[in-house]
Amino acid sequence: NKFLLCVGRFVPYKGHELAIKLGEALNLPVVLVGHGSGETHLRKLSLNSTTEVSLFVNAPREKIRELYATCTCLVYPAIEDFGIVPVEAMATGARVLGIDQGGLRDTVSQGQTGKLVSNLNR
Repeated sequence: NKFLLCVGRFVPYKGHELAIKLGEALNLPVVLVGHGSGETHLRKLSLNSTTEVSLFVNAPREKIRELYATCTCLVYPAIEDFGIVPVEAMATGARVLGIDQGGLRDTVSQGQTGKLVSNLNR
């Protein structure tokens, strides 16, 4: 059950588009969880994607926990002072892939709970 997971509001700075591109590059399905004004745009991208993309809108907490626990990794392209999503994911054992800036530096243990990179080719 290999797939990339991206969780957060469907707004541009959260980086869901980047998760789709990464899924295409790695030939892995992508699951997007959230809601927001960018939903229509993300649905269009998913239809044109070369990989399978699933959207879960307003998913219940239990479903999100299940996705965290079973994903290949959580892709977290947003730069935040603190992001609760990566912390929730790591609490289930999920590994996090994110940008080496902001709050991820304080919560992700490089090589142990995830991988932080200088950029994700925005």
